[in-house]
Amino acid sequence: MHRHSSVELLSIRTMQENPLHISPRKVLIIDDEEDTHLLLKAALKHFPLDYVDLFDGESAIAEIEKTRYDLIFLDILMPNGSGGDFLKYALDHAVHLPTIVILTSLNDISFTRNALGIGIAEVLYKPVEPDDLRQVVRKYLFPQLQH
Repeated sequence: MHRHSSVELLSIRTMQENPLHISPRKVLIIDDEEDTHLLLKAALKHFPLDYVDLFDGESAIAEIEKTRYDLIFLDILMPNGSGGDFLKYALDHAVHLPTIVILTSLNDISFTRNALGIGIAEVLYKPVEPDDLRQVVRKYLFPQLQH
């Protein structure tokens, strides 16, 4: 009996769920709440996405130094390095940044204005609606799927 590696299984699953044969996009989820990770993956399960899950800003800084992503979902309030710490490091060190979508409970218009002013693509407020997540992914990663 042939055993498939996890990469082979992911490729098989992606081909079955990806009839348009769009190459998978790399998504980094940085949020200290596991429920947010689960919500994102459930809402976006029909898109060809490869995920990396991180739960604090410090890990995220190390990760973006070694891997390029197409999209980052970023929480702001986290232990061990906030989303703000992550952004400050990335901007100060000229790290290549992909599209960044902030997920936050901070419903503050000046925060949103400042975030958009430094190049954040979108700010979504928790609890995040699955349709909003799908719309963001279509807009920034799969514009050919817009309808």
